[in-house]
Amino acid sequence: MITEMIKWGYQEGKTLFIIGYDFRQSNRLQETMSHFAEKLEAVYTAFGGKRINLISHSMGEILVKCFMFLLLLQIQPCHLRI
Repeated sequence: MITEMIKWGYQEGKTLFIIGYDFRQSNRLQETMSHFAEKLEAVYTAFGGKRINLISHSMGEILVKCFMFLLLLQIQPCHLRI
């Protein structure tokens, strides 16, 4: 997926940000959710508060859904639209 997105013109670190996690661990680990929140907030800030899109793959989709529902109120909900 990453290779294809780069072919489409996305640039890693500029318009494409990759957030990995250890899929062997629980998706509800506070550390995992906190790390995701920090990265997401950093990307949002780097883009000057403009809309960002999340694309997830496989188990990453479950992680994103858990994040949205469990931590929504902790990361300025005005940034998010579900």
